[in-house]
Amino acid sequence: MAKQDKKKTTQPTQNYNNAFSFLKDWHCFAILGLLLVIFFRNVIFQNAFFWEDFIFQFYPFYNFSTTSLASGELPLWNPYTFGGMPFQADIQSGVFYLPSLLLVPFATGGMLHFWYLEMFTIAHIFLAGITMFYCAKHFGLSRPAALFSALAYMLSGFAIVHMIHIVMIAQLAWFPLVVMLFHRAIHLSSFLSTILCGFILSLVVFGGHPQITFYFFFFLFVFFLYELYQTIRNEESFPTKKILSISIFAAGVILVAIGLAAIQLLPTFELANLSVRSEINYEKSLEGQLYWQ
Repeated sequence: MAKQDKKKTTQPTQNYNNAFSFLKDWHCFAILGLLLVIFFRNVIFQNAFFWEDFIFQFYPFYNFSTTSLASGELPLWNPYTFGGMPFQADIQSGVFYLPSLLLVPFATGGMLHFWYLEMFTIAHIFLAGITMFYCAKHFGLSRPAALFSALAYMLSGFAIVHMIHIVMIAQLAWFPLVVMLFHRAIHLSSFLSTILCGFILSLVVFGGHPQITFYFFFFLFVFFLYELYQTIRNEESFPTKKILSISIFAAGVILVAIGLAAIQLLPTFELANLSVRSEINYEKSLEGQLYWQ
């Protein structure tokens, strides 16, 4: 009877997988790319543009950064705001976010065209879909389910609403890959996965949004605790060696990430202490709050 029940439950799954057996990874990427072009067609073909913070903050930041790097100068100081102020120390400048170097060749005549930064942002949405696709497959989802996960992630309400915040989109794009590599590192005791995960996680930090960075690190901490719980639960005796291994490789990921990102974090911490926000009182911080009611 048990064998019959098992056959009944697995048969629909097998039929489902067979029905989509023709679907390859590159088919999924083509579908994601096509839907992305359709969704952002007005921006891609320059009939519309991103707005608000994208115009007022992030385009000027990336324009100044890429043109400075194109002229062979590291943009430590911004002379164009007030009487001048630190630039690289502002974590949202994205100076050390390595993918931004791809924009440098397009900075010609002392200017980065606005459209290139828009395409750079949209490309990160596509990257978010790809990383989520592989992350979903890593955790056992079928290819069609992974495709749906990728689509839901890259065109989620959070992603689309924050298209004007490239710092958030840059971090969103890499995080599924961080989760996948983190899981591999702690379960396979893989030094390669540990180093790669730490490197990708440092890109998240360089992406430039402190709150999202904190949320991602907190997520990894909770995920780490969950994996410890599952390890203890699935073993008959207390798995001391396994717990120690998981803890070491999880800590290794964080240490690699923080170590690589220190070139940005140290000047950012120094600048933060000089910010007017560091002197804000509690009453001032409550302005514009949303009450629990």
